[in-house]
Amino acid sequence: MQHQSDVKLFLSYRRADPWAASTVHRLYDILVQRYDKDHIFLDVDTIPVGSDFTKAIEKEVRRADALLVLIGDQWVPLLQAKRDAANDFVRIEIESAFRAKLMVIPVLIGASARMPVASELPITIAEFATANAAILDAGRDFAAHANRLIDEIERRRAAAAGDIDLLSGDGIRRPRASFHPNEELEAETKRRADAGDPEAEFAWAMFCRDWAMHITDWHASLGWFERSAKQGFIPAMYNLAYELETGWSDIIDG
Repeated sequence: MQHQSDVKLFLSYRRADPWAASTVHRLYDILVQRYDKDHIFLDVDTIPVGSDFTKAIEKEVRRADALLVLIGDQWVPLLQAKRDAANDFVRIEIESAFRAKLMVIPVLIGASARMPVASELPITIAEFATANAAILDAGRDFAAHANRLIDEIERRRAAAAGDIDLLSGDGIRRPRASFHPNEELEAETKRRADAGDPEAEFAWAMFCRDWAMHITDWHASLGWFERSAKQGFIPAMYNLAYELETGWSDIIDG
């Protein structure tokens, strides 16, 4: 029996990344046991033959609630090899998800998989480095891990919609449906931001904005966006303009 939910998921992976490519269909098989197939996007199964792949990706990403980025041990090297490629569909998927303000959730698969640091990423997806990753065991516990991941996605989406309060370990309500960066990445990002690294300044601005509990947090994010933008960092320029246009009320309503 399928789980009654309108959550829509987009699965992002690289075929040349062995762990991710071998796992994505196993994850898909579990997802379709809980959701209608129309709620799960998997490129090879969903895009009609002859379609413009880039436009189709952007359209499907906008329809989703969350982008699951499956990362094996070759994900980072493959991304760097395609850093200047205009048709890197994985990068396009992540860019589109950030523009649409989706939950972007890295999923580490295999013992050697790791999150990239901001310096390894194109500037358009630098904030991806601050996302706290889920871990998906490809062994005997795969189904249990996959179902826990799905439950967490639904819980966070419900919290973002105001249906439940999402509490952190310190009891503070978190109003945004995003994964908190782990402490090591958070400390490294702040250190680099304080040292004047524009990518890190941008990432720290995103952190301050997404976890803003008071208008002073939002003003702090504007300051970091401005510092990064003054160094010519394009994503910071875009986000600074957006935040100034929408204002603090968008954070509260977000």
